[in-house]
Amino acid sequence: MCGEWGVFYHSYSYAALIYEIHAALACVLFGFPSGVSPLPRLRWQDFAATPNVKALVEACDQTSFPTRRDHQPEFRAAAIPAVCSLVSQGPGVSTPVMFLTGLSQDDISYTESLAEILEALHLPSDHVEQLRDSILDLAQMYNLDVSRYGGQAEQTGKSGHLMQIFIRRPMLDELVYSAKPMGEVDDSRLPTSWWLSSPAPTNFGQARVLAHPAHFLSTDTVRMYVASADPVFHNSRPRFQEELVFLLNSALPDHRVKLSVASKLYG
Repeated sequence: MCGEWGVFYHSYSYAALIYEIHAALACVLFGFPSGVSPLPRLRWQDFAATPNVKALVEACDQTSFPTRRDHQPEFRAAAIPAVCSLVSQGPGVSTPVMFLTGLSQDDISYTESLAEILEALHLPSDHVEQLRDSILDLAQMYNLDVSRYGGQAEQTGKSGHLMQIFIRRPMLDELVYSAKPMGEVDDSRLPTSWWLSSPAPTNFGQARVLAHPAHFLSTDTVRMYVASADPVFHNSRPRFQEELVFLLNSALPDHRVKLSVASKLYG
C-alpha cells in the first residue's frame, strides 16, 4: 500500500471535538464515512487563496510570518503539522511520546472555533446553544476532553489522538511540504515525494499537510484512520459518531437547509 501512498501522522488533543464535528457534519452533508476517521478541516473558503502548498508557502513568504507559521491563524486554518513515521524521533516531537497527551496550542480559542462551526448551520441562536450543550454532553459521556469548550476534562489523563493520513503519491507535492519545527520550509527534504522515495530515514523530520476538504473528503486521494490514547473513547468512537450525526441531522431536518449550509461551507 505504501508504494501508492505517502503516510503521515498528525497528533492532536483539544482539537478533537472540532475534528469530530467536521466529520459528522461532512457525513450529514456529503456522505463522508465519519465512523472511520475525523476530518481536520471543512471550510472551503479557508483555502481560496491557498489551493496547494506552493500557494501556501508563497503566501507565507509574502507576509510577516515566514518562519513561525504554526502560530498564525491564517496558516493554521489550512495546514496541519505532521511527522513522517510512526516512530518519529523529532525534531520537536516524538510520535510515541506525544500519543498519550497529543499536541495542542495554547493561543487558540476553541470556544470560538466551535461557535464558528455552529453558526454555519443557520440555526436560531437558542437552537445553537441547545445543540452546543447537547454536543458537549455527548462528548463527556464518551470521555472526550472538552475542557477548552466549557465542558469537562478527559478522566484518564490520556487526551491524545493520532491520525494516520495516507495521501496518493501523485498528490504529495500538491498537499505536503517538508518542514522544520513551527512550519518553516525544510529545503533539504524537498520535494517531499522525492524524499519519501529516497533511502533517507523518515523517522526524523516534520511535514505540513494542506488539509483541503476537496481532497480529504475523497478516499481516492486521501484516507485517514485514527487512534485515541483513551481506550474508552477509542473503542466507542464509531458509536459516538453515530450519535453526533443523529444530533446534527436532527438540527438540519430540511433538505434546503442542508443545501444552504453546504453552500456556506463551500464559500
